[in-house]
Parts: sequence; C-alpha cells; structure tokens
Amino acid sequence: MKLLKCHSVVETRIPSSTHYFSTLNFKKTIVMNWTYQSWGTEYPRIAVDLTGNHAADFLGFGYDGVWVSLNDGSGNFSPPNVGINDFCIATGWSVEKHPRFVANLTESGYPDIIGFGDAGVYIARGNGDGTFLPVEFVLANFGYDQAWRVENHPRFVVDLNGNGKADIIGFGDAGVWTAMNKGDGTFYPAQYIIADFGVNQGWHVERHPRYLVDLDGDGKPDIIGFGDAGVYVAMNKGDGTFYPVKMGLVGLSYNQGWRVNEHLRLVGDVLGVKKASIVAARENGELLIAYGIGDGRF
Repeated sequence: MKLLKCHSVVETRIPSSTHYFSTLNFKKTIVMNWTYQSWGTEYPRIAVDLTGNHAADFLGFGYDGVWVSLNDGSGNFSPPNVGINDFCIATGWSVEKHPRFVANLTESGYPDIIGFGDAGVYIARGNGDGTFLPVEFVLANFGYDQAWRVENHPRFVVDLNGNGKADIIGFGDAGVWTAMNKGDGTFYPAQYIIADFGVNQGWHVERHPRYLVDLDGDGKPDIIGFGDAGVYVAMNKGDGTFYPVKMGLVGLSYNQGWRVNEHLRLVGDVLGVKKASIVAARENGELLIAYGIGDGRF
C-alpha cells in the first residue's frame, strides 16, 4: 500500500491485483429472505444490538410493522417477529417523508425507536427483548407538517452533551436546530443554534454532505460539512450548542469537483486516537485521507 502526501491530504492507493479477503471464512446464516420477500428500498433495515448481549440483531421497518430477528451471540438468528405494529407503511410511514432511527433515549441501555412523522417526533421505548412499548408522541417539531423534508433537511439522533442519551439535531432552512433529551426519551423544545449549514445559507443534500462526529476527542460530536469551497466545522461546546463555523480544510468539496453521486466521503477515527479524520474515495478507486489535527482542522 503506497502513501503519497499532497498538502494536508494523504493519498492511499490499493493495488487492484491484491485480494485482501481471500483467507476469510464467512458463516452462512439464513433467517428469512430480507431482500426478495417484498423487502425493497422502501423498507429500511439496520443491524443493532436490541438485547444488550453485545451482538447485533436485525431490525426492519416493514409493511405492517417493525420486524426483528434476534442474535443469540453466535451469529444465529431467531425467526423474525413483529416488535411493534407501527412506524410502517400500513400506519402511514414512508422513506420519502419520514426518517426513522434506533438510538438509546433512556437510562435502560436498550435501543429505542425514534421517527420523524407528519406531526413531529414519535418514539417507542425498547423492552430489551426485541419488542417495544407503545408509540408516544414527544415533540411537535422536525416533522413533515413543520416543513421538514427528507430531500432538504438532514436530521440526526445523537448524544450531543455526553450524558448517554440521544438528542435531536436537524439542518433546516434557516440553519441548525436541536432538541435536547430530558433523559426519559422526551425532549425539550427545539432551539435554533447556528445560522449556517442550512438551505438558506446555500447547503443542499444533493451537493453538501453533513455529519456529526467527534473531531477533538472530548467525547461529544461536532458538526462537519462538505461545502462548496471546502470542509467546514462547528465545534461542540459540550452542552449541545456550538462555536462559530470555521474552515477546516480547503479541499474535498464541490468547487474541487467532488460530487455526492460520484465520490464517497466519510468521517471517522481511523487512527484510534478518538479524533476523527476524513476518508474520501475518487471514482477511480483511489482513497484520500485527511488526518484530523484535533481542533477541527485537517
């Protein structure tokens, strides 16, 4: 593997003749056909530990409910069962309008379901066995009726203040909005916190990826966005609010020819130092790594 340094970006070329996975053995596990039994792209599916046994289970938002297959810890999965009869097409949910996530919202330690519906935010608390308590409406904001759109307004569910419970952050028209978790899965009213990263400031889903990730190692996620001129960041103050936006890197952005539909850009801790770096892939397969300095710059 050859590393070439260019400015603050390290270029990594992987020879096409190298077969890195030839010695791996994969276990074939059949639970059900999650792709051909009418499970198309309209049915989101994720892998997440629902029971606390440190083994990821399957969860899918199907036509008539949320289906789960539990992992026994050895890679064997139970037959699928309905965990809750909601958050599905039959009850009015669709991928075109309603983002849905699984996140820890309470002190139980078990993941809960949170969805952005028409009227606002709905949750279903996890029981720890793959089933969920009845749906509860918790916030009249961030929903379709409040003009939030999948094609315009990214929304994330992530712990912003380090208390172990996920909060809401959304990139709206006017900028960034948050709603902090009260600790029980309900939320305080939404707050407008940054007049940037929004549609009115020229940020668009089809051009400008945005992420929440820890850039400085304090355990709290910061905002990073790939804008027109470069990579912009807003560092987390630790309480769910953010310092002013600054440029973190001139490169890897729209003006340099990077496109959402052609070039993968990810942000994560690639060095194991608890500070995120940027990994980007060109259309020819070349990888670029911009190592994080630890203060939002790369």
